[in-house]
Amino acid sequence: DIFTPYISVGTGLVFGKYINSKFSSNNPNMNTTIKRTTKLGVELGLGTTIRITKKTLIDLNIQYYDYGKHHFIKKINGNQFSIGIIFKF
Repeated sequence: DIFTPYISVGTGLVFGKYINSKFSSNNPNMNTTIKRTTKLGVELGLGTTIRITKKTLIDLNIQYYDYGKHHFIKKINGNQFSIGIIFKF
């Protein structure tokens, strides 16, 4: 086959660490707050490989990721597109 489409699905834990430091001239000691979060992350992707030669392929894929809400950012999500070359030995 010249084209081989595929679907990818992934999940895992996303660990976040938020450090908030406050310093004021009235209080010479720095007040630091540390918050840690653990969320479930998800990735979904669609792609295809295109055969150029018997041992060379081009890989095209797009992925959506969602790493959840954390204390310091409302939501971490987005898309990425990648192009790769696969050499078979």
